[in-house]
Amino acid sequence: MRLFSLSLLSDQEFDASLAAALKLEHKVVAFVLTHLVEAESRKRFLSLGYPSLYEYCVHELKMTESVAYKRTAAARAVRRFPDLLEAISSGKVSLSALVLILPHLTEHTYSGLMSAVAGQPIANVRLMLAHRFPRPDLPTLLRALPTAPVPEEAPGAARLQGIVTELDTYPTDPSVATIGTQLMGPLLTLPASAEPIARITPRSPGRFALQVMLSEAAHDDLKALRELLGHRVPTGEISEVLERVLGIARRVIEKQKYAATQAPRISRGSDDARYIPAEIKRQVCERDGNRCAFVSASGKRCESRMRLEFDHRVPLAEGGETCVENVRLLCRAHNFYEAERTMGEQRVKQARDVAMQQRARERVRTQPPT
Repeated sequence: MRLFSLSLLSDQEFDASLAAALKLEHKVVAFVLTHLVEAESRKRFLSLGYPSLYEYCVHELKMTESVAYKRTAAARAVRRFPDLLEAISSGKVSLSALVLILPHLTEHTYSGLMSAVAGQPIANVRLMLAHRFPRPDLPTLLRALPTAPVPEEAPGAARLQGIVTELDTYPTDPSVATIGTQLMGPLLTLPASAEPIARITPRSPGRFALQVMLSEAAHDDLKALRELLGHRVPTGEISEVLERVLGIARRVIEKQKYAATQAPRISRGSDDARYIPAEIKRQVCERDGNRCAFVSASGKRCESRMRLEFDHRVPLAEGGETCVENVRLLCRAHNFYEAERTMGEQRVKQARDVAMQQRARERVRTQPPT
């Protein structure tokens, strides 16, 4: 693509041309959001082999992670508040500002927040949110870190020695943080608050930095685990403790979910028609590689390894059998999608409503008396 030649324009013509280009950009963004709203409504991402609209934007539409986050968040907001589309199209509100106010956007706050952010830079939006929705102070942490060696080939780089200090701060813009599980569902789930999202950042080959907030209970568990593993991890290094505990937890959960074991036994069976024997679970997991087995019409296989469920290709209600050939792994999004395709959306909705009512009755039944 060649650059347009603007050198012959007068200053006034240049200003007018740039303003027109910006207006066009706002309209294009709104037009893209309209398409994303429709893509979510049609569940187009599911039919193409993606578990969420966010994954579809990143891998099919080739958006960067931060761009995909903002656009999928904005598209979901437009579904709730259609008037947002005009505000975006006219340039009154930017996607960055919209992402910041989304955790606080309700039927009651919509008018006031939209007026407050109209035409405002991000710094002013942050200040406005701090006044309207104040949060407690975060502590400043000062840690001593060993200086990493500077490569010899780095031109002009100083050879730093000794100890440097790093001021720990938390990201204030959730749009630039790693998204994690919040965009992995079939519909976008927005952060409940503006608190920082947990991040895992690669630091060097085979090494990752983890930043996460812990509850008091989780902190107590971690402290107890350091003490319990004192004979194996005498230094108490948290990374070593986590590595050991995560390995144990993974084996336990894989055994519960996928019947993974090194000493398989013959299944005892069950009267439940939906029961899947452990040996079938193991064979299905091995065949599908612990990954969603949905394949689109174009041959694109879903990449999701989260919220996997065992699904009968031919439903039991239609004579399907519980055997390795008829059982597969599907992520929850594609499990619902396939159920709607085979049984119809209305039947699936009714079945989900009945299941929810049964779970609610069970919760009431098992609640201890007050």
